[in-house]
Amino acid sequence: MKALMTHEMKILVATLAVVSSSAFAQDYLVSETEEILNSEQIDIDGQFRRESAADKVEKMRKRLEKQNEEMVQKKIEDIRIKNEQKLATDLKGAFNGQAIGTDQEVDTVETVQAAPQTIIAPAPIIEEADYKNAIIPFLGIKQYEGDDIDGFESEMNAGITFENEISNRFRIGIGATYTTLDFTDTFFDEEISTRNINLNLTGKFFLATESSIRPYLGLGLGYNRMNLEYDTELSGEKLEASGSNVNGSGSVGVEFAFAKNLGLNIDFTYSRALTSGFDENDTVGTGTFITRDNLEDRLENYGNALEESNVAALNIGFLIKF
Repeated sequence: MKALMTHEMKILVATLAVVSSSAFAQDYLVSETEEILNSEQIDIDGQFRRESAADKVEKMRKRLEKQNEEMVQKKIEDIRIKNEQKLATDLKGAFNGQAIGTDQEVDTVETVQAAPQTIIAPAPIIEEADYKNAIIPFLGIKQYEGDDIDGFESEMNAGITFENEISNRFRIGIGATYTTLDFTDTFFDEEISTRNINLNLTGKFFLATESSIRPYLGLGLGYNRMNLEYDTELSGEKLEASGSNVNGSGSVGVEFAFAKNLGLNIDFTYSRALTSGFDENDTVGTGTFITRDNLEDRLENYGNALEESNVAALNIGFLIKF
């Protein structure tokens, strides 16, 4: 009977060893089997005093089945979590423009259940206006100094300039200036009124760019049209003379910005005529008799003296950028 029992237990142990896929289970089975085989002979006296070898094998089999079931459940759970993570990754890639199933690396989801996501639309970006153009209306004073001109000062000097910014340091412009000047012809003892219109092209080079105070240097080229006339009439006719010339100028100034597109412009400009539009005669300041030709010659001479004089102007303007 002992030999029969031993043979049956060996067959059972071998069968369980084949079923179990775990190395741990196999080791455990061998250990338990050896313990049963090496155990003492069971004594029977009508009742079982000790647990039989078959019972021990049965218990061992149940424990192994339970362990295998737990391992299978764990593997199923691992596969489920892995599939959920892959699904979450594919969905995230789809939202980011990535096709589902690609191998592109994306961030994995760390939690099984994703928290609700709040999508906040970004605030619209308002681009700051880029002011490339400027208009500068200005008022000032102009003074003439020369050999025959002694500190003649303008009655009015006003104008306007349109400018375009080529770069943050350089600006070009076109402008017009209207100047009036009244003085007395001491020989004829009559007032002479002078009207001057200047059309000019200017260029400004700014010494500072990232400041609200921007000093600059400027150069200009202009066209002058000057008209002189006596306030009195001779034989019922006005006596006048006109001439045109080209002048060059240099300036130094500064812009004060008190807003993005508003500011103040102050400049000092020196200019001289490059050409002459009046003929010089020998009658100014002489004791000749007063005749029409004589007076017209005097106007020509005054016009020539104004052209050859040094002209300085100080202007204050209102800067408007757009």
